[in-house]
Amino acid sequence: MKKTLRLFISALAMVAMCTAFAQDAPEFTKKVADAAKKYQASRNLPTSISEFETLRAENGKSVEVAKWLGFLYLQDKQANKAVPLLEQAHVATPGDLEVLNNLGNAYMLAGDKSKALAKYQMLADANKSMFEPYYNMGNIYLSNKDFVRAAAAFTRANELKPNNAYVLNNMGVALQGQKNEAKAGEYFAKASDLEPTSAPFARNAGGALYQSKNKAAAKNYLKRALGNGVNDKEVVLALGDCYNAEKDYASQTKLYGQYASLFDKDSRFHYNLGILRKKEGDNDGALESFTKAYNMNDSDADTLKNLGILYFNKGDFESAQSMFSKLVAMSPTLSNRKNFAAAAARNGDTEAALPIWQEVVRANPGDLETRLLLADAYYDQGKIEVAMGHFKAVQKVKPNSAIALDGVGRCHLANANYPGAEAALRAAIDADTKYVPAYNNLAVVLEKMNRRPQAIALLEKALTIDENNEDVQRNLKRMKSVG
Repeated sequence: MKKTLRLFISALAMVAMCTAFAQDAPEFTKKVADAAKKYQASRNLPTSISEFETLRAENGKSVEVAKWLGFLYLQDKQANKAVPLLEQAHVATPGDLEVLNNLGNAYMLAGDKSKALAKYQMLADANKSMFEPYYNMGNIYLSNKDFVRAAAAFTRANELKPNNAYVLNNMGVALQGQKNEAKAGEYFAKASDLEPTSAPFARNAGGALYQSKNKAAAKNYLKRALGNGVNDKEVVLALGDCYNAEKDYASQTKLYGQYASLFDKDSRFHYNLGILRKKEGDNDGALESFTKAYNMNDSDADTLKNLGILYFNKGDFESAQSMFSKLVAMSPTLSNRKNFAAAAARNGDTEAALPIWQEVVRANPGDLETRLLLADAYYDQGKIEVAMGHFKAVQKVKPNSAIALDGVGRCHLANANYPGAEAALRAAIDADTKYVPAYNNLAVVLEKMNRRPQAIALLEKALTIDENNEDVQRNLKRMKSVG
């Protein structure tokens, strides 16, 4: 199945709420407290920022105002204004851990990861029981693709605050960065189970479990992701593949129908739909889907191979040869060339098939199927003795091969060795009483031996096995017309 799944970080920089306490004159302290209460009640950033700026104009040295105003600008994503205010507060109160945490967040927001990391480290050193600095340091390491340090930071954060979904999720990202999809999937799954309504957590869990080949577990989280509002082609393709692995084709069909609008121009979807229809026995539908996939991406080897096989089975050997020819140009494996040779031969282009069959038999003398094809090709070229050698080589390995015995009989017939031909063809019929070509060829031999009534009887018997065989019909009509 065609599928890809890219996962992303769902990270939050923890911002602690500042609380005011008395440092300034009582009247001014009350104003600060009142402004803080208004914000806590309304969460209206513009209004609260305006009120604290007024207080700052009144007392620019107030540490409490600097703390609050820095915090509010941080909440409003204005890092350039938050940093100097929080630095002012930090210098005045170096032991205030909330200020230190918010200052680290402000530097992070400003894109100065080195200073943010330094502040978080100071916070971790000052209070070894806080998980926030380890979480935030982990996120910085993640952004730097330092996955080993990120995992160590998240491990410590998880020890200090077990079962925090964001810590677990980002631990999963760190493990994924170390190519440990299976372990990452475990952490993503824990995060999703703690926050089952989170679409990102469910998507990450489903994706990592899928990538680690645990499709049974992945299925549930991928379904959860879609249920939580994810409208993502990669999730649909992965879930479809999970259904396919379980042979739950009904669910796969329903899923594809539900999300078909996402895939108008996505060849992977139509390829997967082709595989699904093929497994359901709908070869015409499969051909239609693979053709759509091919029209969108004519250089996908799997699509070319499936189209070639479908065309071949349908009897459209010219189209099959065309598809296999393109496939061989892209991927000239022996298997692909064998398919090309089979289609070319059935399309009447034996010359293109012959060198491939020769190579296959040289590489693998035990490939009896290809040896028979090669023998037939030599026979058609009039190289009777060479063909006979290959037919007998197959017969030596499989004495009761009706096809090989029939080939030997035809070669004897071509050499006018009618008794030898009769013996070989009767042996072919004994080996497979429903192998119609042997009946037809034996009838021709008997006719050559002036035993036309027996030949006609054989042909009539052959028609009871395959009433639509054109060679038999033609020979029977001719022999009867002769009398």
